[in-house]
Amino acid sequence: MTTPVPEVSSIIVYANWFQFAPGEHIVQRCRQSRMLLWCRQGLGTLTVGATSFQLGPDRWLLLPWGTAMMYQADTRTPFLVAGVHWIPQHDPTTPVIFGVAHGRDETLSDLASRRDAPIGDWRDEILQGDAAQAPGLIHLGEYIVNRFNEACSEMVMRILAGLLLDEVRQSIRHVRTVSVSACLEQVRRFAMLHLAEPLDTDRLCGAVDCSRATLARLFRRGMQTSPASWLADMRIAQARRLLRSTALSVQQISRRVGIDDPYYFSRVFRRKTGVSPREYRAAHKPL
Repeated sequence: MTTPVPEVSSIIVYANWFQFAPGEHIVQRCRQSRMLLWCRQGLGTLTVGATSFQLGPDRWLLLPWGTAMMYQADTRTPFLVAGVHWIPQHDPTTPVIFGVAHGRDETLSDLASRRDAPIGDWRDEILQGDAAQAPGLIHLGEYIVNRFNEACSEMVMRILAGLLLDEVRQSIRHVRTVSVSACLEQVRRFAMLHLAEPLDTDRLCGAVDCSRATLARLFRRGMQTSPASWLADMRIAQARRLLRSTALSVQQISRRVGIDDPYYFSRVFRRKTGVSPREYRAAHKPL
């Protein structure tokens, strides 16, 4: 494994969390940065241009420079989102001002020292995925937000930008672009809301009124997996979150992710993660 070389012209200029109020919406007319955005908890919708994305826990987006965005929080369980903004090319001879413009009438708008640039194969697409597809991306994002708000310096933000861009490149092969049918977005939302129930491929098909063959083709093209494998991954991802953040028993967690038999749940968990639920919890103590 090679150590990523920091890209000295790239720098992180802002990173933060934001908890929305029920039903709250925020409009941003023209964000002048590239952005990693992810949902830590709750539900909501992000509309980028004319395309809407349903966000829930551990869903993330990579957003290109210059997009108009509207956040709309769920009225019952509003989302808590986190974001990291970086400038792909920042003039090294110009002092760094930390912050990002979200409209052309703002102080940091259209600075000559800040320029966009492609990141590997990523140019103008909107990329998205689950934390399970690219765990390093979200882990690094969480660290960046903490570091930015506790001890922000130009040197550190340039080094972290290099690490982030390396993770972005590695994550690109796991993500899909917005060209895939909106049917998958409906499937994701349905599964997210009904994960504790006995879900199978037939129920997913019924939620979006399509055949098994059509759903399989969409998943194969859009996510490079099958509906059944994706659903199993979602269950295990939620189980990992519960094991890390709650004191629920393995049996209770098994039921919360829609698997009635805790012994079968343990076998599936070990097959997916390489350890048992109890071993995973022991290695991820909350305090």
